[in-house]
Amino acid sequence: MGTLKVDEVLHVEQEMNRVRTQIEQLKGALRFMDDTVAFSTIDIRLTGTRPIPRLIEEKFHIGGRVDALTLTDAAGREGTRWGGGAVMQFARNFSLDIDGFSSVREEGPTVLATLGGAAYTDFLGGGSRRFGNPFLGFRMGYARLNHNDLFLLGAEAGVELVHVKYLILELFVRPTALLGDSSDLALHFGAGASVPF
Repeated sequence: MGTLKVDEVLHVEQEMNRVRTQIEQLKGALRFMDDTVAFSTIDIRLTGTRPIPRLIEEKFHIGGRVDALTLTDAAGREGTRWGGGAVMQFARNFSLDIDGFSSVREEGPTVLATLGGAAYTDFLGGGSRRFGNPFLGFRMGYARLNHNDLFLLGAEAGVELVHVKYLILELFVRPTALLGDSSDLALHFGAGASVPF
């Protein structure tokens, strides 16, 4: 066997180093591609000829009711007045109510305009049942009674008899303080229905 010269040995060593470097670079590129595939994201876009239907979302409930207002100290005034009202309810915890009551005497109509809210109890379903959701709340606002402008402050207790997707039927009672020149305590009660808008 012949002997190799020093420059031939060096040349072989350089070639081995070059091949080793190439192998390491290829291994690194292969690891990079494996990681890229492992963490890749697929982006899928579906198109159609018809628009995707938007989910119906209620903005508020609007409704009406029949109700009565009974004064605790009528003092010659008409004690119980019957009427009706309208409600705009943004959620159970906030609503705007306007109620009007007629009078058979010369006392003029009675008007209540209130803001307030109520809450369900988690112990009785938290308002998620279809039947029998009780609630408690408060009211405040304006009252016009016997030609007097009054401040109204009250509490509320009620029950949703029915609460389904397109209808709420409820009963309520509101102990109410009418504060002003002809202050009085009253009981406001009624039954109503509202639908989503």
